[in-house]
Amino acid sequence: MGKEKYSAEKRFAVALSFPGEYRKFVERVAELLANRFSKDRILYDKYHEAEFARPDLDIYLPALYKDQSELIVIFLCPEYRVKRWCKLEWRFIRQLISSADQGRIMLLSFGEPGNMTDLGILPGDGHLNISGRNPDETAELIIQRFTQPAFAPSGPSPDQPHSGNLRQPNPFFVGRKEELAKIEVALLSGRVEIILVVHGFGGMGKTELVVEFADRNMDRFPAGIWFVKAEGHRELLPLLGGLASELGIGAGEGMGETAESRGRLVLKELKRRAETSPGIGEGGSCLLVLENMTEPELLSEPQLACVPPAGWLRIVVTTRIGFESGLKIGKYAVSAIPVDALPVRDAADLIERRQPGGKWPAATANPDKAAALKIAEDLDGFALAVEAVAVYLFLYPDVRPSAYRKRLRQEGLTSLDSLGSAPDVAAQMRHREKQIGIIVDLSLEPLAPVVRSAIGFAALLPPESIPWPWLKACLFLEQPDSLRSQEGYPDPWMVIRRCLIAGRWLTPGSVPEVTRMHRLIGGYVFGKMDRNDAIEKSRILREAVEGFANLLESAWEHTPTALWELEPLEKYLLLERGRAVDDGSRLGRISCLVGGIELVVGLFELAGEFLELAHDLLEKVYQANPQSAQAARDVSVSLERLADFLASRGQEGDADKALGYYERGLAER
Repeated sequence: MGKEKYSAEKRFAVALSFPGEYRKFVERVAELLANRFSKDRILYDKYHEAEFARPDLDIYLPALYKDQSELIVIFLCPEYRVKRWCKLEWRFIRQLISSADQGRIMLLSFGEPGNMTDLGILPGDGHLNISGRNPDETAELIIQRFTQPAFAPSGPSPDQPHSGNLRQPNPFFVGRKEELAKIEVALLSGRVEIILVVHGFGGMGKTELVVEFADRNMDRFPAGIWFVKAEGHRELLPLLGGLASELGIGAGEGMGETAESRGRLVLKELKRRAETSPGIGEGGSCLLVLENMTEPELLSEPQLACVPPAGWLRIVVTTRIGFESGLKIGKYAVSAIPVDALPVRDAADLIERRQPGGKWPAATANPDKAAALKIAEDLDGFALAVEAVAVYLFLYPDVRPSAYRKRLRQEGLTSLDSLGSAPDVAAQMRHREKQIGIIVDLSLEPLAPVVRSAIGFAALLPPESIPWPWLKACLFLEQPDSLRSQEGYPDPWMVIRRCLIAGRWLTPGSVPEVTRMHRLIGGYVFGKMDRNDAIEKSRILREAVEGFANLLESAWEHTPTALWELEPLEKYLLLERGRAVDDGSRLGRISCLVGGIELVVGLFELAGEFLELAHDLLEKVYQANPQSAQAARDVSVSLERLADFLASRGQEGDADKALGYYERGLAER
């Protein structure tokens, strides 16, 4: 009956946790269990060696015991408590004790295991001594436990302390090791005045990250982990009052009073639970999570004054509003952790874990892995988009990743929203907003017009290479009054820039002068732009970029550090080359400047590419306007620089071509 209860939910029927000293014995037990359930259904390291060859195994493997195993068999002995991997596995398994899932644990021992209280195993906890039994008998005992009705865990007793309202973590959670480590430092370092703000663009997985941390550290907060939905709230006490019913605070205890008084009762009850819990460690005793805060007033000094720092309490906020670490709010200091895109390999791993059995079919595993990695690169690790693709490929296993990638490239990245709008896919996605387009709209709505305009200009540039000076120049050309400074007021440009960074519209680039925009965000912003607005912004951008190219040409020899701008110019030109543009003369002149600089600094291959692009663009403009003196001069300059390139390269035939270009260039002057 236990098997019937769990087999639809868990990947493994039986998980084995043991020290290496008893591997030979446990290996035989695993073989016998595999005969009954199959190797895929037994969590024994030798059966999954390829899967476990990964850098994050210390996080990945213990989570399989806790979240993906029906029956967890622990082989206790004195060696168990000192072995690194046993301790890692047990750290996750022990969270099931005193919960509704405690019946999933089976304790066996090789003789007397010794004092295990530091692992949370008390002298009264029952364990079966198997020192006089062979592997066959032990395997039979495990099978008996698995199949007996008593295996189904019982619910908590009515008088068992409430452990909070933490929901189940995402079984397909991947990566985020750096962010998890930062959360641990902020919350478990013993500093009571810290308020942790986990912020980032919508759809990046902020709440999932906090849930994962809370689940892994449940035993550090014996008074409970409590989530409250903070969206739309500006006052802290009324928000906390929403926990009253979950804490069992009835009408006789103030439910008929104000929302603020209910909030005070909630704090009083949480403090009582903390003080009567086993003990307050460095991480406090109660974790309070304000989920999806949308109103910054909620973290104002008057509101936080209602909840002064205390040793028993830790506070976490998830929000799309940006905060800076070190910000002082009353008695609190903010520790801010940004959550951006997943690393590409983690994103590919997420797609694979979502498939049946947590891996690609053996027959197509290699091409599927390669295609999933390419999809992850295309999506640039945007967690919500990766999740949508993973669910879609899970629901439609006849669609191979390579076929879906071909479709994605044909239809464009914004076609991803068609997945999130499909009921079958949406039903299995965790994020409330299933479509990136909705998130972009909601995030744009509260912004000032000048900030939205800056985002529009950024969306016209290569997503990984957006120079800050270019954005500022574009805004000045479009609406100069918006950047006009006034004495006694903050610099308008710095206000705009901080807003873009805080909302994670733009994130740090390769050098301080360059920022980047996630390509999916840029694609959706560009797709939603009014056509006339997009045309005008493109014209302004080309004007600004030409100005910076001219400045670079005149300055770089005296100021070599200015060459940082060369790469953004190259990427901008390559992006524009792929678009249908009606301003070939300006792009041609920029290409000519870039190619000329590359020639002087010795980047011959790139110089040739951009000088040929310049000539092609300017020649077309000249042919369309043969009477234009400016067009004739532009073609002449492009011909002379192309001739310089060929003369410098010196390959066979280059000299004759260079001479021809020089002669024609002189003729066109």
